[in-house]
Amino acid sequence: ELRDFSRGRFRVAYVIFFSKSKKDSIIESLNKIVPFMAIIYVVAVIYILVTNLTNIPAMIGTIFSQAFGTNEVLGGTFGAVVMNGVRRGLFSNEAGSGNSNYAAAAVHIDIPAKQGMVQAFGVFIDTLVICSATAFIVLLAPESTISGLSGMGLFQAAMTYHLDGLGAPFVVVLMFFFCVSTILAVAFYGRSAVNFIHESKYLNIAYQAILILMIYIGGIKQDMFIWSLADFGLGIMTVINILVIIPIAKPALDSLRSYEKELK
Repeated sequence: ELRDFSRGRFRVAYVIFFSKSKKDSIIESLNKIVPFMAIIYVVAVIYILVTNLTNIPAMIGTIFSQAFGTNEVLGGTFGAVVMNGVRRGLFSNEAGSGNSNYAAAAVHIDIPAKQGMVQAFGVFIDTLVICSATAFIVLLAPESTISGLSGMGLFQAAMTYHLDGLGAPFVVVLMFFFCVSTILAVAFYGRSAVNFIHESKYLNIAYQAILILMIYIGGIKQDMFIWSLADFGLGIMTVINILVIIPIAKPALDSLRSYEKELK
């Protein structure tokens, strides 16, 4: 497994270092990868829901009972669950963090407010559709199948139960597309930020080297250190971004109102 991961790491390093410098090449790649992986994932989830129709009411009851039960509310677990959900939701959709602005700015569009609406819709799809679908996959698996598992091990066990022999290969293909698209997007965001600070070849190389090092560390570390580091960094970004966008809030809202009037 370590040998396979090392080969994968070198492939990622090759793509990051030697991919075309033009932003359009990365954007075009993501435009092909992301819809494909989203479609195959949603199709798999629909199949799982259809084959487990009789278990869906019990699953929904479990969600509400374990989230809003007396023991959870009085014991403080409810607040902890909400806080963890907010952190994971922010990590998933990056709403307000300033990350997705790079992707939005790369789009060729006549009305900026139109792209803003697309970005808002993306938060809905990412959090309420994709993340909820993952939760359904796990919750519809028997307790004996997923007991004591967490993270990717939990998801893999649930998928294997629902899809039998196709579960493990499906997870491998799915995670490949999710990981590659995420790494390419982050590399594009970082390159844009570094070039904005100073268009230096050596500074860009240093950033790419650090990025690859963090990919390696994130791939071999299995504790909460990586999650905590990501949460801290994303939290700092979000606070800074919100403070920075306050001065431009009025022009942005004016643009949105103008676009809404045009639609009407």
